[in-house]
Amino acid sequence: MADSIDNDTQYGNLLKLDNPPPGRPPHHSYIVIDFEYAAPNARGYDIANHFHEWRANYHHPTHSHSLVHFPYPDQAQKENFYRAYLSVEMDHMSGAEVIKSRSDVKQDKVEKLDHEVKVWSPACSVFWALWGIIQAGEQVENILTGDGAGVEFDYLAYAIEKLESFRKDIKELGVEI
Repeated sequence: MADSIDNDTQYGNLLKLDNPPPGRPPHHSYIVIDFEYAAPNARGYDIANHFHEWRANYHHPTHSHSLVHFPYPDQAQKENFYRAYLSVEMDHMSGAEVIKSRSDVKQDKVEKLDHEVKVWSPACSVFWALWGIIQAGEQVENILTGDGAGVEFDYLAYAIEKLESFRKDIKELGVEI
């Protein structure tokens, strides 16, 4: 069941206003941008995508395309995220969100969510690999014409890394290709 809408969960798509509207709650000083890839997703997909983006440093001087130079969250970091995510529940009587203590989240729920994220992780990788290939049109044209003009973002290298990530993810799931 789709329970979130995103596809591009990365820090560059969350902006903080220098001058937030007066009299508004603090969270009104944040603006989410870049919805062109938004779509209904399973929660495991969105969280897997978030963890992939966790690794990105789009401002790195030489590895802006790369996700292999920066660490994926370790199990403790993932579990902390899962517990925070699962600690928010809907009160069906009032319709309000209720935030429980992270320590009250049952371990079996954490493990189930971790499994969902692992299962959806290859889909994130292949989605962004295809995106990189599509975006690389100008880069490929420059290669074919011998134009030495550099590219702002190495879409082909990004796509290759995402395909390698896909292969790694499915291998960890026990799928052979």
